[in-house]
Amino acid sequence: MIGRKFIEAVLFPRRTLSREKLRKAVTGKTILITGVTYGIGEVLVRQLSDMPVRLLLMARTVEKLQALQKEYGNNETEIICFPVDLYQREQVKQVIVRLKEEGYEPDILIHNAGKSIVRPVEDATDRFHDYTRTMAVNYESPVQLSLAFFACSNP
Repeated sequence: MIGRKFIEAVLFPRRTLSREKLRKAVTGKTILITGVTYGIGEVLVRQLSDMPVRLLLMARTVEKLQALQKEYGNNETEIICFPVDLYQREQVKQVIVRLKEEGYEPDILIHNAGKSIVRPVEDATDRFHDYTRTMAVNYESPVQLSLAFFACSNP
């Protein structure tokens, strides 16, 4: 009989991050990451901060962006911050124009920003703006950024 540990190892193999492979894959790349001031986005900045990359960081909180830049920017890692509310389509358009004008075309785009509604639908029937904000942050702005940089489109 096959043991439980064997089955778990086959179905759910352990994954480890190879820093060497990651460094090789991202060296010299420009990486745009949204939602960097908390959670996964912040961890991504920390993980990439000792690699020879240019990080284009997007988030709403200016102070937190500045703190990340100060803490993780160094000789190998260039960090450039872009305060932007991804809910505001015009702000996204403006940051796209700025990125292009300043020559910061990303090689890698990581859409990490996200918004969720943490209430039952019956408690949000008069809060349509919650749904539009969620769709803008989770869907529309990632599409807008992707099209601008990877589909030869205008912002």
